[in-house]
Order: sequence, then C-alpha cells, then structure tokens
Amino acid sequence: MKTENILLYTGSLAVLAGTVMGMANTPYACYTLGAGALLLLVMRFVYPVRTDNFRIRRLERLRFFGALLMVFAAYYLYKENNVWVLLLLIASVFEAIAAFRMPKK
Repeated sequence: MKTENILLYTGSLAVLAGTVMGMANTPYACYTLGAGALLLLVMRFVYPVRTDNFRIRRLERLRFFGALLMVFAAYYLYKENNVWVLLLLIASVFEAIAAFRMPKK
C-alpha cells in the first residue's frame, strides 16, 4: 500500500474516532478530530491530482473543501459549540458525493 493511502486512511479513522468521542463528550475529542482533519487537509494539499479532466479536478476540489470544513468542525468542537455537527455533516456529504462520482481509475 502506498504511504499516501495509509495516511489518508489514518486521517479518516482519526476523524471518525474524534466524531464518536465528540458525541460522547470526551475531553480530547477535538484534538483527535482536529489531527485527523488536518492530516486529510495536508494530504489533499500536498498530493493534488494532476489531470486534464475537469470533472476529476472539481471532485478533488470538493474533497479539499470537505477537509477544510472538518478542520473548522474541530475548532467548533473545541469551543463547545454545536455548529461542529453541521460542519461535519456538510463535509461528509462533500466526501460522499466525491466518492460516488469519482470515476474508476
């Protein structure tokens, strides 16, 4: 498995764990969610998809904004504001749209 895939899976699992911990009001949930979201954001920024296909570039941009929304969700979780749930929901819808619309490689 490639290193970038391992880092993407690790970030996704950290976001999932941070979300579950946030729903259970665990004290370090915002840090777990923030670390996973930041890892996803950095991976989307460092390893951009280089293609001429406009559709793939648009979907990757949608994934980047989803990761950015996850970082903001971690911030609102830190501030104990319930907006984090809405931001995480929008980010996960962005990720789901991109995952289902992305063509097979």
